[in-house]
Amino acid sequence: MEVVVLMHEIEYIGGGPPRDRMSLGPVRVWVVLGLIAVAAVVFMQWFSGQLFGATMAKAPDAVAQNEDVEGGQYSAFAMESKAIVKLRWVNMSQEERDSIAEDFKQYIVPLAVSRVERLRLAIVAGELVGKDDAINRLTELEKELEPASELAADVAWVKRLYANGPESLGDDVRESLRDRHGWFGDLALAYGRPVHDPFRRRAVAGREHILSTFKNLNRFQVAMFLIGVIALALMAKNYAALQAQGQFDESVPDEHLQAFVLFAAGFVVILGLSLLPFGLNAEGSIGASVASSLIIWTLLLVPLWPLIRGVRWSEVSRTAGLHTGGSLPREVIIGAGAFLAWMPITIGISKALAAFQSFFGSSSFENSPSGHPLFQSPPSDSGLLVFLGVLSSVVWAPIVEETVFRGFLYGWVRERLGYVLAIVISSITFGIVHPYSPLGMLEVGAAGVMYAVLREWRGSLIAPMVAHALHNGMIEGTSFAIAKAIGG
Repeated sequence: MEVVVLMHEIEYIGGGPPRDRMSLGPVRVWVVLGLIAVAAVVFMQWFSGQLFGATMAKAPDAVAQNEDVEGGQYSAFAMESKAIVKLRWVNMSQEERDSIAEDFKQYIVPLAVSRVERLRLAIVAGELVGKDDAINRLTELEKELEPASELAADVAWVKRLYANGPESLGDDVRESLRDRHGWFGDLALAYGRPVHDPFRRRAVAGREHILSTFKNLNRFQVAMFLIGVIALALMAKNYAALQAQGQFDESVPDEHLQAFVLFAAGFVVILGLSLLPFGLNAEGSIGASVASSLIIWTLLLVPLWPLIRGVRWSEVSRTAGLHTGGSLPREVIIGAGAFLAWMPITIGISKALAAFQSFFGSSSFENSPSGHPLFQSPPSDSGLLVFLGVLSSVVWAPIVEETVFRGFLYGWVRERLGYVLAIVISSITFGIVHPYSPLGMLEVGAAGVMYAVLREWRGSLIAPMVAHALHNGMIEGTSFAIAKAIGG
């Protein structure tokens, strides 16, 4: 009996006779539920961000008392410290150096949370503020440490360094500080040394490399702009010739709207689950961040909803764009071409938003897109978190977001309100559910317009998925290049 049922399901999914579907309520009810779910996502994104910031104002004991020296070279604290020392400190006049203490307190001190970071903070203070400030910080930290701990020994050695000079430490102690604290160990050993000393060069060198990286990124942006202009002209010229025909002739089932609502509701639940570590005093931990990054992948199940409801796969694939169009290679090439063609517009929008932010100087315009779709994990140089973040950005986002926003939502709205309103509604929704500032949401929404136009033009979601993946991949690549230049 079970085999017969299974064969019937296979026949059905492959294009067998349609199944009678029980109504799940009026469409207007699902529209209202969708509006509520989207509003709930926006609220939960804001609330979780506020809660995370408020809680981390007083770090969890597990984080604040951490004495593990492994990693941390690419943390927010380390990157800010290296940027100020390498980019600004080494090129400042004495008058400018006298005023850097305020920047140190404003930008670096709040980022030092763990005991290891506070030791390293004292080292940065020794360079930027003076040895007295460094010794005071080390003395306060020393009171919290077990006398026999390795970190207590490090604190004692660094205090001696600032009191008596680097020459007061033996070679084995110097190597230990460098091995355990990396760049911060080099910076401590550079204290009081002349500009051409090897320790000082090792600690503060890198300004030219950082500036060179930014120059190369600017050149890359100019090249992408010019290539994009050519791609945009070619796309415009061949738009009609490449227009996919008959892609929206079939009636779109209400299960597509239901799938979108379930996605939004599921995301609200996942955001709620991501708050559980706050009650367990584990927020900001690697385990909590990994769990949040993994649980989001359960939303890959949402596209199965129409099939569960009895819609044939052949119907779902046609109405949601889950097919290869004319051919897979052609759709991939068109997606890549559309990404290039959109670059001049993307760059123009970014420059305009940057000018707008600079003119108004408002903090409400901070936190523009980082490339991570719908969620952002706490910054970390954990290899696993970096891998999961990139995977979410260049795989999860193109597949899930395009299926939900340009497949289900766009297709359902288009049939009822036309393609113009479908582009507007799907793009606005796509923008506001991302956890960014108002200008950041505007930038994401503009990208959503491009993906929706591709969906309208091609019918298939392959081209929007490719363009989306390339867009996020470029952001990730740029971020890694900058991080490597500053942190390397």
